[in-house]
Amino acid sequence: MCTPKFTGGLNLINLLLWNKTAIAKVCWDLAHKEDKLWIRWINAYYVKQEQQLKDMPIPKQASWMVKRIIASRDILQQAQSSNDHIGTIRQLYLQLLGDLPRVSWKNLLFQNSARPKAIFNLWLLLQGRLPTKDKLVKWGLNINQQCVLCQGQVETRDHLFLLCSYTVMLWKQVMR
Repeated sequence: MCTPKFTGGLNLINLLLWNKTAIAKVCWDLAHKEDKLWIRWINAYYVKQEQQLKDMPIPKQASWMVKRIIASRDILQQAQSSNDHIGTIRQLYLQLLGDLPRVSWKNLLFQNSARPKAIFNLWLLLQGRLPTKDKLVKWGLNINQQCVLCQGQVETRDHLFLLCSYTVMLWKQVMR
């Protein structure tokens, strides 16, 4: 759910990763900018002139916030090899998500005017997480596994939407 739409997610932001990314951006600002008073103060008070932020130990007398900011330098190193410019927090966030495979069905899901409930059910279907009867039995429910529409086979995702005789007839009528 917390991946971009082009990878099959719902584009919700992973708040834990976003928070780490925002702190890492502040760490990058500490190392590369001198325009704000608090950056100059932290550089003068904690970093000192002879040290660089990426090599210095985390000061024990620093507040929890400054410790978290300095500790986030590991996230910056994970995200990129060169510290020339990291861009926005969103760009850094996407770098930390990693290379995710693109899905071909993105436009089918997000470029239609269906109701949100239908779009969400379609997303569950495409992810293979729709709670069909075969999945409910795997979860431990004691239910009849027969398809409700045709009473012929076990209700699975593929049977329900592609193989069921009732569904095949319905698709033929829709495609006219």
